[in-house]
Amino acid sequence: MKTQHVIILGATYRPFDPAPDLADGLPEIEPPKNYVDAEKKAASIKKKTELRNEALADVWALKQFDSLRVCYDNGRDTPMIVTAESIDSNTDFVSLLAPVCDAIAAVDARDVLYIGVGVRDILRILRSRHGVDGLIPYQRIADQRDVIDAIGLLNTSEIAKHLDVLYVLRSLGIQLDSDYAPGRSCEKDCNVAMQVYNTLCRVRDQPKLAL
Repeated sequence: MKTQHVIILGATYRPFDPAPDLADGLPEIEPPKNYVDAEKKAASIKKKTELRNEALADVWALKQFDSLRVCYDNGRDTPMIVTAESIDSNTDFVSLLAPVCDAIAAVDARDVLYIGVGVRDILRILRSRHGVDGLIPYQRIADQRDVIDAIGLLNTSEIAKHLDVLYVLRSLGIQLDSDYAPGRSCEKDCNVAMQVYNTLCRVRDQPKLAL
């Protein structure tokens, strides 16, 4: 049986703050026309602004890493874990992830599986913004092959209409903290991705991940 090389990724992001040039290009937010009271107008504008910024914060090209965790497991050797906390403009991702990139460069790319919460966003940001070329060929990120988003795997529009996808994960035996939410903890996101892989994605004669 071929050895499968699994990369688990988790990230948290800084709060979204529109840059001045971006903010200038956004449509002006206005209260409902029938609002007369100044406080009600201000509250409406504030709420609409928050909702808009939350939506923009989900756009991968606007996300800024706050922390990152990358784990590599080949089922034989001790798993390799790379973490970065309090990321800023001086963080050198190319050097930081060089050991992982070197490890997967030595194997057949067809045997490498990438999993995580919002994993495609993480890979896109690493490749396009931070120049981490060795982690994954960029053109494959958009493909379904060999990339598993632990939350997106189940979070279809039909599911979202009826229930929280975290309910689905819990019903499958995935262990989640009562206050768990995606994107708040790299370690917890990686743990969720590992459990989803072990429960739903691996071939049964493949070893379980145990990071």
